[in-house]
Amino acid sequence: MKSFKTILFSILLLTVVAPAQIRVVVADFTNTSDVLKLDAWERTVPDLLQAELSRSPEIHILERRKLDAVFEEQKLALAGFVQDSALVQQIGHLLGAEVILSGKLYKLGRTFRIDVNITRVKTTQVITETVTAPDSHHLSAMLDILANNVLFRLTGNGTYRYEQEIADCPTLYFLSAGAGLALASYISYAQYQSNQDKYRTNTSLDRFDEYYDKANNAHKLYIAFAWLSAAAVTGTVVCWIKNKTGGEVKAAPQQNPDVHPTIGFIPGKEARFGVQIRF
Repeated sequence: MKSFKTILFSILLLTVVAPAQIRVVVADFTNTSDVLKLDAWERTVPDLLQAELSRSPEIHILERRKLDAVFEEQKLALAGFVQDSALVQQIGHLLGAEVILSGKLYKLGRTFRIDVNITRVKTTQVITETVTAPDSHHLSAMLDILANNVLFRLTGNGTYRYEQEIADCPTLYFLSAGAGLALASYISYAQYQSNQDKYRTNTSLDRFDEYYDKANNAHKLYIAFAWLSAAAVTGTVVCWIKNKTGGEVKAAPQQNPDVHPTIGFIPGKEARFGVQIRF
């Protein structure tokens, strides 16, 4: 009986101590450009962001199909719903969600940008997290920073990340290839010198052609490896310079103002109208 009470007490203690998870639903993202690649991002970004967030033990991700069902049942469109505070609360309560994440995808010049609106259902407060990249090849890095910053906003854990350097060119591969080719060039040159010495000091006519051919072949290999080694070194330098000046994936927070109309009446005297803006 004692052991049963101990187990029961432990379960109750864990239930009390364990932190409540934040219930989050990830809505669809909208492509604001005519870039076809961002049409694919519309489908993949929400799923990838959801997968990144679900790794946190403090986040409980609600199924997106429930959100789709609610919108279909209520005959609502996703576009613009986060601007309607009453609608946000309605949708949040129907889903049992505390936070709704939605977003937009942009192509601005050569820059690609993802915005995520973090909408708290209870207060209807919206904070936008933005991440940009100099091209479309860094979606993984963009989502990594975005998920980190969204988690920071929701849980307060970790640190906010503002940037991540991009390394497009394989500098290490070129450097390794250059070192290997330089070694091969040195070995070929050593064989060339050895066979050339044997050719010059040879006194036997039947070995004369053999040493000559070996020296000639080793010299050709030496020249080929030397050129390839020089090309690899050049590639290493070019990649290093390009990676140093290639750009960064950058993040930035933006708190959207929360606008509420206010109305006040003094019976028999006056009526007051105003707007309350909360930042």
